Amino acid sequence: MAPSSVRLTYDPVAVAHTLLVIIYHVLTEDVPYRDLGATSLDQRDRAAVERRLIRRLEALGHTVTLSPLAARSATACPPSFHTKLPPPLVAARPRCLKNSESI
Repeated sequence: MAPSSVRLTYDPVAVAHTLLVIIYHVLTEDVPYRDLGATSLDQRDRAAVERRLIRRLEALGHTVTLSPLAARSATACPPSFHTKLPPPLVAARPRCLKNSESI
């Protein structure tokens, strides 16, 4: 069995507190719940995330140089995006017949 320091455990009180805060804001502000996503904290302070990741890579013995990516157009897809898609599931379903059509 793994040592207790290795297991990922969550404090049930902290989870309950987070849920109560979310519920409070949803009810008092009369807004629907909106999940911010897994990268919301990374997007809030991008500079801090960059510094942390640079330190981690340097600790592993790498030299890090950052340069911004060229801006991509909003409609551009990666080259392999369309070629690797499976056939649509709609095509596998039988089509509905109209009243005038027969089998």
